[in-house]
Amino acid sequence: MALLKLIPLTFSFLMLVAFNDLSLHSYGIRIEGVMKHSIDYDSSSSYNKAVIDVEDYGAKGDGRDDSEAFEKAWGVACSSSQPVTFMVANDKKYKLKPLTFQGPCKSNVKVMIEGSIEASSDQSDWDGKDERHWLLFDEINDLEVGGGGTIDGNGNIWWQNSCKIKTSLPCRDAPTAMTFSNCKNLKVEDLSIRNSQQIHVSFESCSNVHASQLSISSPESSPNTDGIHVTGTQNINITNCAIQTVTPQPQNRAR
Repeated sequence: MALLKLIPLTFSFLMLVAFNDLSLHSYGIRIEGVMKHSIDYDSSSSYNKAVIDVEDYGAKGDGRDDSEAFEKAWGVACSSSQPVTFMVANDKKYKLKPLTFQGPCKSNVKVMIEGSIEASSDQSDWDGKDERHWLLFDEINDLEVGGGGTIDGNGNIWWQNSCKIKTSLPCRDAPTAMTFSNCKNLKVEDLSIRNSQQIHVSFESCSNVHASQLSISSPESSPNTDGIHVTGTQNINITNCAIQTVTPQPQNRAR
């Protein structure tokens, strides 16, 4: 599929932006293609008074599971009485099992993802958990998420075991890479989300949402890897986002 770009239109709809289709149902959403908003990274901002770095809580970014360190860091950030920055810095890749970043929080939290976060490739990590989610942000008001980093769903093992690929297999849920549920006054900007196990980004029962400068991509052969889902959400602006499927490049063979 060719690159999908948002054009300057205003709808009163509930939106499903998918790689393979675009479905619109009645609700209240505004979509624009020209506006540009960015998170204020000014060092003088009150958000920078307290920085909670995941590496200070044991995250290594060396290919081993960093879920426990992220959970500890989030607990500290969410319980802070002053605005904080939850920092995922540098060029490392942090591997995570399914995680819930649970609110409500005592003060405003800005999540800065400058490095990469990659999902576990072991499907058994979802045993006994909700298979529909990988990274879930729930009941957090005044949340900002950005930083220019990458969220990689590492979805290949899920695609290989999809009933749409192997028709003999029973159909089962697969995770959404990033889900925002019951959040108010939410900004999600300047991220690359790719190779999701299924849906890439979902906004569920949120209000006053701005999503901008999101680059979403997955291989053209990946099943059900929709771009953005919106459901039960009011007053949402989605601007300047690129959603595409990618054709794998042929490998050069030695002669």
